[in-house]
Amino acid sequence: MASLKNIKQKQQRFRQKKKTLSETNRESLTKELEKAYGEIQELGKRIEDTRNKASQDIAAKQSELLQPIQAKVAAAISSVSKDKSLAYVFNIANGQSGSDLVFWEGGEDITPIVKN
Repeated sequence: MASLKNIKQKQQRFRQKKKTLSETNRESLTKELEKAYGEIQELGKRIEDTRNKASQDIAAKQSELLQPIQAKVAAAISSVSKDKSLAYVFNIANGQSGSDLVFWEGGEDITPIVKN
């Protein structure tokens, strides 16, 4: 019976150590989790900053690449308009969606000529 009493005492000590160890681990894990959470927040901020920078870079490059094309289109429209003695030219590329209301009665569509 002494051995049973000894085992029960060891179990009791083990349970107390386990409880103490759990509290210590809990404290340690809480610190680790707080640190990991901070790192995740920092990483999220860096990702967001990188996305914003990429968006700005894309917009700048798009503007840089489109500018010469837009200049050519504007020159072609101006040239065709002068050749045809047109007073007004409307951009109907967007059709009648949203607030782009385009109305004309008759008239000539110079799109094919401008494309050449």
